[in-house]
Amino acid sequence: MIAYQAAENLRRFLDIAAHISETAALQEKFVQAVTAFSGAIGVAIYAVDASGNYAMTYSTLADAPASVGVDHDVAIDLRHSHRVADLAERAILPCELAFPMTVRGRVQGMVLLGNRHNGIPYRPDQVTLPATGVHQIGMDLESLRVIELEHGMALLRQKMELVECEAATLRLVANRQDVFDLLVPD
Repeated sequence: MIAYQAAENLRRFLDIAAHISETAALQEKFVQAVTAFSGAIGVAIYAVDASGNYAMTYSTLADAPASVGVDHDVAIDLRHSHRVADLAERAILPCELAFPMTVRGRVQGMVLLGNRHNGIPYRPDQVTLPATGVHQIGMDLESLRVIELEHGMALLRQKMELVECEAATLRLVANRQDVFDLLVPD
């Protein structure tokens, strides 16, 4: 019954996640929901940075690296397969599972899911729901990123309008000075 309730709680969170308006809050609540469902010792979220590497954006996973290189074996595997990587037998990152965060067909991030507290490996049915959640959260994070970009563009447009207004005022003042100089010779 407890496992069923944890799955329901994760589904309920995924149902409302698109209505969370701050990136940090979305990531924190997602990690809490996945941890409660999976019994993981920790979860780490990574997003592609400007250099193409995967930078940690939120983590409760001890020893999770601050970034994962674009050519790290796990990053290559996730980009190639677009599927969950089982790392239980490969001690290359401090986790048992790595999930690709795919947006518009590209791996834009990853989520590392630590070993379970009880030490028992994840069953396939315990991987499916978090995989769905990672995909959805990836889309939600992308939406928040676009909203932030649109807000930034709106602010830039406002600043540009102010600069254009100031430039027009300076041109007007300069033109008036030219007329004054013509009418009043030295």
